[in-house]
Amino acid sequence: IDWLTDLGDLSGLKLTMRDSTEAAIPFSVIGKRLRSLKVGDAEKTSDEILFNAETLTVAGEAIEEIDARNASSIRGKLDLQKCPRTREIYTSGTSLTSVIPPVGGRVTTLQLPDTLQDLVLVNLNLLQPEGLDITDTALANIRGLYINSCQHIDPIQLLQRIYDTPNNKLTGIGLVWKGWLIDDDGSALRMFGKIAEKAGIDGGYSGV
Repeated sequence: IDWLTDLGDLSGLKLTMRDSTEAAIPFSVIGKRLRSLKVGDAEKTSDEILFNAETLTVAGEAIEEIDARNASSIRGKLDLQKCPRTREIYTSGTSLTSVIPPVGGRVTTLQLPDTLQDLVLVNLNLLQPEGLDITDTALANIRGLYINSCQHIDPIQLLQRIYDTPNNKLTGIGLVWKGWLIDDDGSALRMFGKIAEKAGIDGGYSGV
């Protein structure tokens, strides 16, 4: 498909395996000129979307938009490291536990699913806070948080949101940033103190 820039709307496409309809179905797309991939739809419910692949693999140097909204069958990890020009990533309504944007990529919109367990953002300097769409449900489910040098994303503020979410599952924390820590009311320092108390102990944080 190296000559194609678009595959059209695949959300109405139901896939089957040749030997069995019960097996987990993978879907892999590799295209040099592919600009967009649409396997989901924001206007349809998960019941209306026929696309039923359980794993999604995407690679392409030209791809800019990936739309998997409400394609609930997609689970596991979506690794977009081989999509350096990706700008818009829509995965709400999927069953993905990890969405990995390209390191140092051009991402401006990142919409994440409620089932998210790992949030990894590295050198995404075009991503603004309004472009990061993450629900309270997703915040409660996140187990691992790693943010490194994202110019416009405040890692302390995001950590605080997760930490303050009732019954959160956070166990691993990695934050790298440049600049001052603005903490007028001392809430961040109190949070750091409580995290430090529970770091490395049973039932606490496995990695900070």
